[in-house]
Amino acid sequence: ALEEFDGSYLDLTSLARVRAEMIGRQWGLIPLFLPEIKGAVSHRPERTREMLALLLPHGTRFWAGACDRDTLFAALDAVDGFGLVGAKFLPYWSNQGMLRTDAEDVIVSAYARDHRALLIVSNLGDQAKEVSVRVDFGALGVAPGASAEDILDGSDASIRNGQVTVTVPLRDFRLVALGGEA
Repeated sequence: ALEEFDGSYLDLTSLARVRAEMIGRQWGLIPLFLPEIKGAVSHRPERTREMLALLLPHGTRFWAGACDRDTLFAALDAVDGFGLVGAKFLPYWSNQGMLRTDAEDVIVSAYARDHRALLIVSNLGDQAKEVSVRVDFGALGVAPGASAEDILDGSDASIRNGQVTVTVPLRDFRLVALGGEA
C-alpha cells in the first residue's frame, strides 16, 4: 500500500513506466520529478541514491522535495558541472551502438559534448557489481586515449581495451566522465 511506501522507487516503478510517464520529452515540457519519500527514510542517502539511479538515466530533473537534499544536490551539481547545455543526451534504450554492457540489471545513459562524455551507470539490481561498458569512443566523439573519472564519489573508474570498468553498489549509480588524454 502507498501509505507504507518506504522510499524504494525500484520496487514500485518499472523502467517502461518511467520512460512513458516521467520523461516529458514527448510533450516538449521540462518535467520535474517530485520525490515522495516520507518519514525517517527520506533522510537516508541510500534511498535518494536509489531514486537517482532510476531517474538520472532518463534525463529527469528533480524538485528538492522529500529526499536527502545533500545527496540530491551533490549528484545534480556533478551532472550540471559536466555542462548539459549543448550536450546530446544518449538514453540507454537507444545507445546500444555506442555503449554496451552485459551486466544484468544495469543501464547506461550518457551525455556527450565537446569531445567529452558523462556516463550514468545505474545498477538496479540487489547486488553490487563490477560493470564493464564497451564504448565506441568515435561515435561518442571522445578520443580513444581518454581518461575516466568518477566525478561524484571518486571511486575507481578505468579504461582498458575500449571498456570502462567501474564498481556500482546495489541500487545505486556512478557518474563517469570521459575526456582528456590518458
